[in-house]
Amino acid sequence: MTENTWTDWRGNDYAKGTLILYARMSGRSCEMAEGVVKDLYEVYYGDDYTWHKLAPGETAPEHEVHRWKNTETGEVSKYNMQWHRQNGEPWVTVEVTEPRETERRAKILPTNRTSRFGGYWNKKWVYDEEAGKGDFIETEQKPITLKVTESITVPLP
Repeated sequence: MTENTWTDWRGNDYAKGTLILYARMSGRSCEMAEGVVKDLYEVYYGDDYTWHKLAPGETAPEHEVHRWKNTETGEVSKYNMQWHRQNGEPWVTVEVTEPRETERRAKILPTNRTSRFGGYWNKKWVYDEEAGKGDFIETEQKPITLKVTESITVPLP
């Protein structure tokens, strides 16, 4: 897998420009939608409480976090060991340096083909007061960002 090529859940590679299928929610209903990959990237959550995009090949910066350490075994856990400590087990709080957690994202341009409905995403309702009627008009298609890239499937010919 190269920096700009990812693999779907079936083992097929995809990159920018690849036609894909992905799960889309509408209320409590799920459907399959088709789109074209525009960008693939990773982000990390910064100290300023916002997501920051990583350049290809860049790693997330490190930060200090509190973890629990067993003084007898040296085991470090991110889970709260207060219960074990209260029951006489030798867990203490320590500060460690770890890379920030990252999230993979994909920017997708929908093709307006879905499993449940027709193409309706790039239409906008406009009401003409003089004529007394309204209608859907075509608008410019905008890309969406997928946070759950595990749902991407590459259709094979």
